[in-house]
Amino acid sequence: MEIIGDCAANEVMAPLGSAGTINLRGAGSSVRLAADCATSPGFWIDVGSDCSIDIAENCTLHNLFIHCGDRVRIRVGRDSGFSGHCRLLAHEPGSISIGNGCLFGGDVDISVSDMHSIVEVSSGRRLNPPADVEIDDRVWVGQRSLLLKGTTIGVGTVVGAGAVVTSTLPGNSLCVGVPARVVRSGISWHHELLPLD
Repeated sequence: MEIIGDCAANEVMAPLGSAGTINLRGAGSSVRLAADCATSPGFWIDVGSDCSIDIAENCTLHNLFIHCGDRVRIRVGRDSGFSGHCRLLAHEPGSISIGNGCLFGGDVDISVSDMHSIVEVSSGRRLNPPADVEIDDRVWVGQRSLLLKGTTIGVGTVVGAGAVVTSTLPGNSLCVGVPARVVRSGISWHHELLPLD
């Protein structure tokens, strides 16, 4: 793991011999990757000041890109995996919380903000504050999906490929579309391809 920046001003724990890059742009941040996380040269963390990134055991992070401004909290639960290129984006203070056993297809973006300001002309007031993203245990997010600020996804839910999530999705649901909506309730999912009846 290549670490760029001031290690004395930050706390970094990464598996020995792991691949990827951690770029420390600020101070007072903590980056912790469990010892058995799998990374590759495409794994990248870019972190500002006063941030906390905590990635639990047995996660697959090969081409995961994490960008944190200042005062950001990111947590990834154990046994979670990211396929292809996925991005966790927090350009403003906020948090992204991912539960245990989650699975993300390639080209998934998760963001706590719009990354630009929308301003009311008459008052000059900004209208689009950031909002946290919360993903419960065993959520499967399909390829090319967007999980935008304020998203909450319940346990066991499947988000179909290409969906755009902007609100709360209940647990054990199949959700698809733009914006994502529930098309079936009372479902679960497995990593294995089970035999059909």
